[in-house]
Amino acid sequence: MTIDPGQDRDPEDLDPEELLERVTRDVDAPERTALVDLERRYEDRIRELEEGRKKLLRLLDITRQLNQVGRVELLLDRILDAALEISGADRAYLLRRNEEEEDLEILAWRTREGESPRTDVLTEVSHTILDRVLEQGKTLYVSDALNNPDFMSRRSVKDLSLRTVVAVPLPGPSGGGALYLDSHRAAGLLEAEGVEILEAFAAQAAIAIETAAHRERLEETAEHLEKDNLRLKRALGERTRFTEILGTSRAMERVIRVLERVVDNSVSVLLTGETGTGKELVAQALHFNGPRREGNFIPVNCGAIPEPLLESELFGYRKGAFTGAERDHVGLVESAHEGSLFLDEIGELGLSLQVKLLRFLQESEVRRIGESQSRKVDVRIMAATNRDLAREVKAGRFREDLYYRINVVEIVLPPLRDRGEDVLLLVESFLERVRQRLERPGLRLGSEARRRLLTYPWPGNVRELENAIERAGALAATEVIRPEDLLPGEGKGRRGPPSSSTGAPLKDTLLETERIAIRDALRESEGNIAAAARRLGVSRQHLHNRMRRLEVTPEGG
Repeated sequence: MTIDPGQDRDPEDLDPEELLERVTRDVDAPERTALVDLERRYEDRIRELEEGRKKLLRLLDITRQLNQVGRVELLLDRILDAALEISGADRAYLLRRNEEEEDLEILAWRTREGESPRTDVLTEVSHTILDRVLEQGKTLYVSDALNNPDFMSRRSVKDLSLRTVVAVPLPGPSGGGALYLDSHRAAGLLEAEGVEILEAFAAQAAIAIETAAHRERLEETAEHLEKDNLRLKRALGERTRFTEILGTSRAMERVIRVLERVVDNSVSVLLTGETGTGKELVAQALHFNGPRREGNFIPVNCGAIPEPLLESELFGYRKGAFTGAERDHVGLVESAHEGSLFLDEIGELGLSLQVKLLRFLQESEVRRIGESQSRKVDVRIMAATNRDLAREVKAGRFREDLYYRINVVEIVLPPLRDRGEDVLLLVESFLERVRQRLERPGLRLGSEARRRLLTYPWPGNVRELENAIERAGALAATEVIRPEDLLPGEGKGRRGPPSSSTGAPLKDTLLETERIAIRDALRESEGNIAAAARRLGVSRQHLHNRMRRLEVTPEGG
C-alpha cells in the first residue's frame, strides 16, 4: 500500500499550493465527473443534429435531382435508388393498385445488389402490410415483423423471413400507390426520425411522378398535333368548304350560315353547346377553310391539364425558370403563330390564368416564364364551352372582360336531339369507317335500330352516337344491326325515357333521360366510371360533372 507522505500531516504544515491541490481533489471530483458526462451528452447531441442536417440536405439534393428527370421510367429507378440510400433497406418497390383488375401492380423495383427484374416479384412482398397501408393511407413501420404479434403469424411474413418493413403511401391525384422497403437484417434499420424523412421523400417523389407523367402526355399530344396538322393540310385540297360538317336540318343550316360569314376573317369565335356536339370539328373547319390554313391549328383542353402546368404549356418557359425546366420551351400560343388556337373547355380556367390570357388577348404578346422580353404573336382565338359563361360571369367565376374578348361571335351548336334526320347522315358516315376498319362491308342498320336512333335523346350527342356505332360494329352477331347492339340494355327491360304525357317540363324530362342513361351505363360497367364514360361517348371528367349535378352515385343510384 502506498502512503501519501503528506496525508497525515497537519494542514498548517502544508505548502499553500499543495493544500489547494488536495482540497480541489477531494471536493470537485463528483462535479468533474458530472461535467464530463454532460460534455459527452452534448457532443453526442451535436453529432445527432449534424447527421440530421446532412440527411435533410441530402433529401433536398435528391428531391432537386428527381424534379430534373423528365421520363417516368427513369424517374422510378432514381426514386428507388434514393429510397435505398435513405433507408438502408435491402429492397425497394413502387407499387400501385390496378383499378380494373383490383390487384397490386409493380411499377418498378430495386435491390441493393442491383438484381435484374423477375416476373414473380409480387410474391416477394407482404400483401398483408401493403393492403393495410393502401386501405388506411398511413405509413406502416414494422421493426421486427417475425416477432411482432400483429404480423408474426402472417404467411407472407413467415415465408419471406422479413425483419424490417416500411410501407409509405404515395399521395397525389393518381392515388392507390405505395413505396415499400424491406430487409432481412435485424430490427432497428430505421428510427422514427428516419421514417419521417422517408415520408417527406415519398411526398416529393409522388409530385415528381405526376409532373413527369403530365410532361410525357403533353409531349405525346404535341407530336400527335403535329402529325394531325400535316395530315389535315394534305387533305385540304380534297375537300370543299365545310363538307366535313354533316347535316341538312334547319338547326345546322343556321350554323353553316354563320360559319360562312366568319371563316375568312380572324375574329374571335366562341362555340357553345352541350358536350359532344362537335365544337372542335367546327373550329377545325373554320381554320382549315380560312386564310390561316397554312398555319398550325393548336387545340388545348383547358380542363384536362392542371393549372400550373397549363400556364407553362400555353406561354412557354425559359431554361432554369423553375425546377425541371431543363431547356427552353416554346408555348402553345407561340406555336399557333399565324394559325389558330382552340381553347376547349375555357370555362374550366382559374381566375389567375384568366388574367394572363386576357393580357395576351389585349396585347397580342406572350412572355415566357422566366423571361422579361415579350414576343409578338398573330393568333386567331377560338374557344368552346358547355357552360353558360354569362351566368359564370354573374357568379364571379369568369372575368367579364375576358368573356367579351372571346365572344366576338358566338356559334351555338344544337344538340343532336334537335337535328332530326341528321342522325341518319352521321350514322352512315360512322358506319362507313367501321365497315372499313373491321372489314365488315355488309354491316347495315335494321329497321328497328333505325327507328330507335331517331327516337333516342342522345344525352352524349354526336360523340355518344359515334360510340354507339363503334359498339354495334364490334358486337353485332349478324350484318344487320339491332337496337340492343347500339344501346346497352335495349330489349332487356331497359327503362325508357319519361313519357311527355306526364306534363313535366322539357328540361326536367331531358335531365331525367340523361340520369337514366348514366345509371344504365354505370350498371353495365359495374360502377367503373372510366368504362361508363366510354360507353356514353363522353370524357371521364364530363361524366363526373354530370353525375354530381344529377346526384348519381358510382353504384348507379
